[in-house]
Amino acid sequence: MSEVKRSTKRDVTESFPSFCSKKARDITPDDIVSILSKVYQRGAKTYTNRLRSYLHAAFAYGLKADYDFARPGEKRFGLSMNPVALIPKQGQHEKAGDRYLDHTEVKLLWNELPKVEKVGCLIVALTRFLIATAGQRPKQLLRATWKDYDLKKQTATLLDPKGQGAPRKHVVPLTRRAIAILESVRPITGEYQWPFSTHGKCPIYVDSLTTAVSRYCQHMNTKAIKAHKEPPSHFSPRDLRRTGKNLLIDAGVNRESRNLLQSHAQTGIDITHYDRSDHMNEKRKAISKYDRLLTKILKD
Repeated sequence: MSEVKRSTKRDVTESFPSFCSKKARDITPDDIVSILSKVYQRGAKTYTNRLRSYLHAAFAYGLKADYDFARPGEKRFGLSMNPVALIPKQGQHEKAGDRYLDHTEVKLLWNELPKVEKVGCLIVALTRFLIATAGQRPKQLLRATWKDYDLKKQTATLLDPKGQGAPRKHVVPLTRRAIAILESVRPITGEYQWPFSTHGKCPIYVDSLTTAVSRYCQHMNTKAIKAHKEPPSHFSPRDLRRTGKNLLIDAGVNRESRNLLQSHAQTGIDITHYDRSDHMNEKRKAISKYDRLLTKILKD
C-alpha cells in the first residue's frame, strides 16, 4: 500500500468516518481544518503539510475531471472549488536544507538498509562508505576509480570540480572501516574501473542511490505504521553529507578541520596563492575523532 493510501486511510477515513459519508462536493474547508488540526496537534508538523498536499491533489484531480470538456460523460464529482486551497501551508515546518540524521537514525540506516527490498549490496556498501568517510560528495566518490584509492597510504583522491579552473584534488584519509567496505566490494567490482559499478561500463548513477534511500524511507514508514508509531521524516542522499557534518561537530572536530575533510572552499590570499598542502595530518585527526563517535553510535 502506498504512503498516500496509508496516510489517507489512517488520518482521514478511519479518524473521520463521518466525512467519508459525504459527497466530495460537500466537503468544506472546515472539514479539512479538522483533519489537519488533529494530525498537527499530535506533533507531526511536517507530515501535516504532506497530508494537506495529498488532499489538495485529490480534489484538484476531481476538479480537472469535472471540467475537462474533452472527457465524454457527465460530471462525476460536482466540485466547484478545492476546499484544501483555502488552507495555508505551514511553511516554517518545511525548511530547506536542514535535514540530517541523528545518532539513532544513523544506526538504523546502517543496520536496516540491507533488509530493504530491491536495494543491492553495492548500494548498501556505497551508503555506508558515504557515512564512513564523513559525508563526502556522492558524485565525487562514484567517479573515483580503483586507481584513486591507495590502501597502503589509506587515502582516496577525489576530484573536486567546484569553482573555476581545473578540478582540484581532494585527498580523503580512510579509516579501517572505510577500507573494510572497499574490500567487501572488491570480489564484485575488482575487475571494473570503479569500485561502485554494477556492470563495469560506468559507475553507479546518483539516481540509483536516491531510489535506494527512497525505498529505505518507505521501508521505515511501513515498520512505524505496523508498530503504531509516527513515521520518520524522509531524507535524501544529500542529507548524508549534512549528517556527516553534524557528526563531526558532535565528535568535537573544529570548523577548519571539518571544512578540510569535506572539501569546503578555503578563502583568503594565503590559501589561494601559497597553501599547497593537503593538510593530511589535520584530516586524519578529524576522521579519527569522527570514527570513534561512529563506533559508539553503531555499538550503543
